[in-house]
Amino acid sequence: MRIKHYSEGRFYVIDCPPGSRVVREASSYDLLIVPFGEKDVPISSEPEELLPLLADAGRCGLSLVGESEAVLAS
Repeated sequence: MRIKHYSEGRFYVIDCPPGSRVVREASSYDLLIVPFGEKDVPISSEPEELLPLLADAGRCGLSLVGESEAVLAS
């Protein structure tokens, strides 16, 4: 599964391991649930810098796909 995540004025495409899923919370953030070993690990979308940092470091089976895209101001 691939997700597109916004952080600090840029969009990142993040590759997630098989079996990952997104859980929409009633609050203002979502959870990425990643299978890791024998457990499902919830990773919050807040703070917004967390997912790109984990993906860049290759943590929890996440990886960045390509270059981030800057958001153009209108």
